[in-house]
Amino acid sequence: MDDDRIKPLIQKAIDKLGSQEALGRACGCSQNKIWLAKDRGKVDADLAILIEAATDGEVKARDLRPDLPWPAYASAEMAASA
Repeated sequence: MDDDRIKPLIQKAIDKLGSQEALGRACGCSQNKIWLAKDRGKVDADLAILIEAATDGEVKARDLRPDLPWPAYASAEMAASA
């Protein structure tokens, strides 16, 4: 995974929600988990799906984790049903 490609996507999600804390709340995790993801440029698959849902699809799970075989339609729909 290219950390330099992922960090701006995480920042875009943070900007959309207003803060790391707000993104964490929307994703059901701590601000610290969001900070670590941004600092390291890595997210787990579950967080990628939650970020996509929290940003109304503006930041795609498949872009956050391009190493995984995402179905073209599934990521946002999976989060919406969770």
